[in-house]
Amino acid sequence: MVEDAVTPLLRGIEDRVTFEIASPSVLENRPACTAAQVDVPPGQRLWGQIMVTLRCFAPDPWTVYVPVYVRRFGTYLVTTRPLRHRETVTARDVRPVEGELTTLPEDVVRATSEAVGKELRVSVAPGQPLRSSWLVAPLVVRNGQNVTVIQHGKGFRVETEGRAMNSAAQGEAVRVMLPNRQVIEGSATADGAVVVE
Repeated sequence: MVEDAVTPLLRGIEDRVTFEIASPSVLENRPACTAAQVDVPPGQRLWGQIMVTLRCFAPDPWTVYVPVYVRRFGTYLVTTRPLRHRETVTARDVRPVEGELTTLPEDVVRATSEAVGKELRVSVAPGQPLRSSWLVAPLVVRNGQNVTVIQHGKGFRVETEGRAMNSAAQGEAVRVMLPNRQVIEGSATADGAVVVE
């Protein structure tokens, strides 16, 4: 019964998944049940140990909480060499491996495109699973730097110079002081300009 309820929940997961009832003994010595419902609490991640609620309605009502252990298997990235703090990750610095994801941190990086071009917040030893929390987009604008400010709208485009008041990665907000001391805010572009919508 529990297996039949959990299986459909796992069908939408792209990774290979297996599961087992972690404590079958909780179902022992339960009265016979002719009408039951199995629930997984909403929002519960289907990873590692989850708790499933089995409710019997007839002939006698009873409820039991059944621990189920879900294992997920898939591809993730590990480092190929020692990487230093603030180093930019290249495609040669990581390689994909297949393995069990259940025992790894939730933020393990799954695709090369998620890592290449990012800077490391920490130093990482070779063979370590790479985590997204260790990565940050490289800065394209630095505090105090002179930047080109691009303002555009319907039918017009104006470029001027200003001084960045904070550092930012591509797409992040930048405050810029213009020559007249006015402060405006825009988004950093890949080439280090600031676009004001």
